[in-house]
Amino acid sequence: MTLRVLNYLELESRLDRSGIGTAVDHQRAALELTDTADVEVYTSPQQAFSPRKWVTNTLWSSTSDADLIPDLGTCNNPNEQSSDRNSRSDPDRSAQSHADSTQTPVSVSAADTDTDTTIDTSDSAVSSEQAYDIIHCNLVGPGSVVVAQYALRSKIPLILHAHVTREDFAESFRGSTTVAPVVERYLKWFYSHADLLLCPSAYTRRILQAYPVEAPIQAITNGVDIESLSGFESYREHYRDRYDLSGTVVFGVGNVFERKGLTTFCQVAEQTSYDFAWFGPYDTGPQASRTVRRWTKNPPSNVTFTGWIDDIRGAYAAGDIYFFPTKNENQGIAVLEAMACGKAVVLRDIPVFEEFYTHNEDCLKCETQQEFRDAIHRLVNNPTLRSRLGENAKATAQDHNLERVGDRLVETYETVITAAEADREIPAADIR
Repeated sequence: MTLRVLNYLELESRLDRSGIGTAVDHQRAALELTDTADVEVYTSPQQAFSPRKWVTNTLWSSTSDADLIPDLGTCNNPNEQSSDRNSRSDPDRSAQSHADSTQTPVSVSAADTDTDTTIDTSDSAVSSEQAYDIIHCNLVGPGSVVVAQYALRSKIPLILHAHVTREDFAESFRGSTTVAPVVERYLKWFYSHADLLLCPSAYTRRILQAYPVEAPIQAITNGVDIESLSGFESYREHYRDRYDLSGTVVFGVGNVFERKGLTTFCQVAEQTSYDFAWFGPYDTGPQASRTVRRWTKNPPSNVTFTGWIDDIRGAYAAGDIYFFPTKNENQGIAVLEAMACGKAVVLRDIPVFEEFYTHNEDCLKCETQQEFRDAIHRLVNNPTLRSRLGENAKATAQDHNLERVGDRLVETYETVITAAEADREIPAADIR
């Protein structure tokens, strides 16, 4: 039997190579690789929707699900949230699911679809066959709210994926720290509607449980697409020449945020003579934080901010020591990518990394600038240590390969579907 999955990421075209966008790419690639089930993945709702028609037909319609309209001032009551999540069992609010037996899997983002229609969950638009067996949403904005509402009204099992928390939202762009408490209340409300909430780590699960989110929560790695990094070595000369890098290069990969340790990265660089490079885009407009503007406009003489690069393999080719002094992560996909490329890795010693990486085995963990500087000096001056850490890091990355991710996703989907069909909660033993 074919398992039909709507794996939805709103604003997909704007999230290319972001952490969330990469995580979703990994999910979809993993589901293609799994051999435990025949999976059809759909990446956009059957019919797109415009903001105007969403407001008209969904939020303010007489048949709207009131509990999918957030009240951030009153969403602190766990009992209310639990009631919201279980509302699909209320017969007064049931609906047959929308279906189209001729629908085929597509690989387009919501931005690429027809914007003149809306998801129609009215009685006149439904049939006896479900369009999807399960819905998996990866973001938390209005598009995801509409898709979640569609799942609730159609009684389709709903998985939400917590790529965003209050903790990693802070220090990401101008004003993000100020509004983070409101973000927490919204996330608590939205995530509590899931049949199951996925997140990338046990650390993130503990964070969400403390909000508290009133839904079962399961940790599953974002994984690493090892195959997509193959051949990275051939880019070394081109990318080092392009950014005028020489010698042992200390590098980072990803969007430039203070949360990711920007100030520490630059201040440690100032204390060494090595070339440092941060491969990844950074904001320059009004949304950019003061810290990001300061360091990217006037970086230390040995620090290069490359901005967007054409091929991420160029970053892992040009760099030698991956340096990631981040303050908070849900997992950190770029760490796994660097490890998959056999790079020696220097990390800040934060809770999320405890469950994945071991100091002096597949990485070096540090807490202070002096420790970071000393670790980098050790690796530069000890090629044997660098090689040993790199080889062990490759083995760690293999534990997160996409084949394993795909098998876990299918197992999770089947568990959620089985529980929904039996009209019961997911057994605690099935949540890992």
